[in-house]
Amino acid sequence: MRCGAQIIEEEFTFKYLKDDFTERFLQIDNNLLLRTVIDMFRRPEVVIKGYIDGVRKRHLKLSNYIAISIALSGLLIFAVQKYFPEAMDISWMIDTNSESFKNNPMFKQGEKPEIDTWFLEYQGILFILMVPLYAVLSKITFYNQKQYSYLKHIVLVGYSQAQLGVVLFLPSLIALFFGYNYLKMSYWMMLIMFLYNCYLYKRIFSLSFGQIIGRALLFIALLIGVFILYMIAVVAFVIVTGKGMPANPNPEAVEAVKDSISYITSSAINWTS
Repeated sequence: MRCGAQIIEEEFTFKYLKDDFTERFLQIDNNLLLRTVIDMFRRPEVVIKGYIDGVRKRHLKLSNYIAISIALSGLLIFAVQKYFPEAMDISWMIDTNSESFKNNPMFKQGEKPEIDTWFLEYQGILFILMVPLYAVLSKITFYNQKQYSYLKHIVLVGYSQAQLGVVLFLPSLIALFFGYNYLKMSYWMMLIMFLYNCYLYKRIFSLSFGQIIGRALLFIALLIGVFILYMIAVVAFVIVTGKGMPANPNPEAVEAVKDSISYITSSAINWTS
């Protein structure tokens, strides 16, 4: 029968399924993934400018790289929730003896109090939403780089965020095995993200050390406002949806949630400082 369809002679095996999936959906054949990871460190401008200019054979496409990063992030979150719940211990952050904490439904009570990790389930959605938001901040921060439109900043931010998600996955998982606190690790991760992005933008726009410091300070100033609004939005989401709230909240619980808004806002200011 001649219908024009492609005839595949290869035997239908597990290896065939794996190879077909990676080729069609992830495009990680020919060491594209490894090459992309290495070049995003060695010469990120080649990867990003190449994608923008249409040279997309030597590195992973942006959508594929983001998909891999989200998948790895999901695996890490699953590991935290399933096998390392103690990694969410917050006793080092707040006064666990206070009445505000004891009546707060956002926190799990116990010998080692932990943050309820339900919000981590939305990490993939958050990742996708944060790329265009960071691109706005990136565009404002580098307002004088007229040749880079907002869409180009999305590509730049998308690759940088995906790179960090891929590279930090294994070290984070190893750290969890050795009993490190996930929340404490997040501070180091933020520092690594900040330094890497300084390096990336310096390479992309050929900036001097003084110029990248100035732009970094501007970006931080913009981020302070966004971060505070985001944290308040998380608490508002808890109140509106009831996530993390008891079925019939008592007045003390409601007051505790209100206190959380004040606490999280002040924490956000302290963190950004």
